[in-house]
Amino acid sequence: MALVDHREIVRVLLAAMVSMFLGALDQSIVATALPSIGHDLNALTLLAWVISAYMLSMTAATPVVGKLSDIHGRKQTLRYCTIVFAASSVVCGSAKNMPLLVAGRLLQGLGGAGLITIAQATIADIVAPRERGRYVGYIAAVWGSSALIGPLLGGVLTEYLNWRWIFFINIPLAGIVLYLSEKRLPSRARAHLGARIAYIDAALFSAATAALLLGLTLGGVSFPWKSTPVLACFGGAALLGIVFAIRERSVAEPIIPPRFMVDPVTAPLFAVAFVVYGLYFTIAVLVPMYFQLGLDQAPTQAGAFLVPILLSNSVLALWSGHYVSRTGTYHLPAMLGFPMVIIALVVLGLFATQLTVTQSVSLLIVAGLGIGPMLPILNVVAQNAAPVEDTGAVIGALAFFRMVGGTVLSAAGTAVIMYRVNLDSSLADLVYTDPRLIPAATRLAVRSAFGEIFLGGAAALLVALIVFRMIEHRPLRSSRDTPSVDTD
Repeated sequence: MALVDHREIVRVLLAAMVSMFLGALDQSIVATALPSIGHDLNALTLLAWVISAYMLSMTAATPVVGKLSDIHGRKQTLRYCTIVFAASSVVCGSAKNMPLLVAGRLLQGLGGAGLITIAQATIADIVAPRERGRYVGYIAAVWGSSALIGPLLGGVLTEYLNWRWIFFINIPLAGIVLYLSEKRLPSRARAHLGARIAYIDAALFSAATAALLLGLTLGGVSFPWKSTPVLACFGGAALLGIVFAIRERSVAEPIIPPRFMVDPVTAPLFAVAFVVYGLYFTIAVLVPMYFQLGLDQAPTQAGAFLVPILLSNSVLALWSGHYVSRTGTYHLPAMLGFPMVIIALVVLGLFATQLTVTQSVSLLIVAGLGIGPMLPILNVVAQNAAPVEDTGAVIGALAFFRMVGGTVLSAAGTAVIMYRVNLDSSLADLVYTDPRLIPAATRLAVRSAFGEIFLGGAAALLVALIVFRMIEHRPLRSSRDTPSVDTD
């Protein structure tokens, strides 16, 4: 049962949803504005860093922020993250050159990590796992909606105002988050109050993550995959990661408790989240390019075509959450969702060069319907498997694998596009000035590249489905006591 009355839950839920919306929005809002940013700042070679910088710092910071909120409380941690997010948005919107914009995005990612992680942890603090599904369903719907609203909103702001407004719009939204969190988030002492995080471990983790994502970002774009800089990034990530893992076994407050990586629930769940959320993020970020370059659509239209996916995704995410709360089981929604996405992506992949806009949107709606049920389930199952005092840590760890999945899969998709399509500065200028002049051969190459991306995504989801079936079933708890293991 819920730990507090429904009225208080609704008050907290609203604050959490606005926080989640703001943090998730900036993962994708810049997608349709990239040509305008590159043209205005005259820095096309650094354009990919506008997205990568945010994802890099957010991914590295998420488990650390989750652990900090376990120790120091949700409200205080969220307060500082929101202030950092708002201040860095001013830096981004005012940037006169690309290096300053990238620096602002790095800082923005640190704040965004807290906005997303703490929103989920706050609901977990006041609602038992059995009842949590219905509320996490709303959070998942907001996350999914934000990822898809982003390209649409970014296109509208860029086309009718200026690309700088995709950052300035964060200022009033951050003010709303601060107001709601100060008024509505509970001020509860945490189980770890008085403990201290191992900042050396936090630095090791952040450096390892940064090196990994840097290698993924540079590989195949700025440098060949087998080049010294890319291999050095991967080697550094591996070395720092090993040192981090060794140290985590001996510290009192591990950032990612080692038991998460061997637990028969959380370990495979992290792998599934890597694929599911990663693929979803990749679709939200790259598919507007499919519509713009492959199907000759304007930026605003490219974003608008994602709205039906948003609606289908959100509806079934809410149904899935209520189903979990009503039955206490969670396998059925996922078993319905996985095949829907796989089939839709296979058809998209096989016929990418022939499909019309309407057909492509229809198939993406089916994919959205399939992904929707999985979004709340992964969060609830992970939280149910972790001790109460590690709520923030498990949410942070899940978010880490989710965002690494987004970075890895979007990097892989970008690499396919770069390999198949000659995305040089002249093509970028055409996208900005007159997309109608893009050669037909280039449009066909873009469609063909996305066909490979869709088929690759279907294969990855098939593996994720097999792994999901391996997750040990544990009944959802009706209170926030220590998780029990299903002995059946």
